[in-house]
Parts: sequence; C-alpha cells; structure tokens
Amino acid sequence: ETAGVTENDQVLGVHMSPRGKNTCRFGPDRVKEFNKRNSLKLIIRAHECVQHGYEYFAAGQLLTVFSATNYCNQHDNDGAMVVLVKDERTGELVEHAQVIKSGIVDTSYGWNDQQFRAPSPMRRTSY
Repeated sequence: ETAGVTENDQVLGVHMSPRGKNTCRFGPDRVKEFNKRNSLKLIIRAHECVQHGYEYFAAGQLLTVFSATNYCNQHDNDGAMVVLVKDERTGELVEHAQVIKSGIVDTSYGWNDQQFRAPSPMRRTSY
C-alpha cells in the first residue's frame, strides 16, 4: 500500500530539514539505495507529524507512523499505530496501519506555552 506523493518524494539526495541546522532529510533515491544495500524491504520510522497518522514514502519503502493525535493541540492530525503480522503462506511480515482519529481525546491538558521547545512542523503532503 502506498499513500499520495509527498513533497519529500520530489527532492532527491540529501537536503536540509526544517527542524534545524543539525538535521537533514533523505530523498527517495537515498532510501531506496539504503534498503537495497541492506536487503531491506521497508523502514518504519516515527516522530514526524503526518496528517493522517501514517504515511508511505519512497515508493512504499519507508513508512512514517505518528501516534499523537492533534499534536501539541495545534495540528488536528490523526494518529496511528502499526501492527506487524507474519504471513503464514510466505513467512514475510506484513504491516497494517491503524488510524487513531483526531478529536476523540481531549489533548489540551498537558500542552502549554512553557514546553521545552515548539512542536515540530507537520510534513505536508501534495496530491
């Protein structure tokens, strides 16, 4: 399963991240090259806010999962979790993303202006 094309799918190589000068982003070419070199089919990563709780990238070779709904009480995003199930026929692991809809839980308690740092920006998807 793959999601819509993200702005990150359009930028090849290594480039600066909006999170700051000490971080970078890798384009889909780098993800595919890394997976091939390491005999991987999928990288599952977390801690980047995406609108629908999960998002595929690099032709489905990388999956971002973000569990916090309405991140910092600002983004009105869904959260998600991933369940890995072993396919008994092939022996391969298959991922199943389960969306946690925003608005179900009041997230206003616990977030305040005195946080250690501002929330990270949400990754934008362009369709």
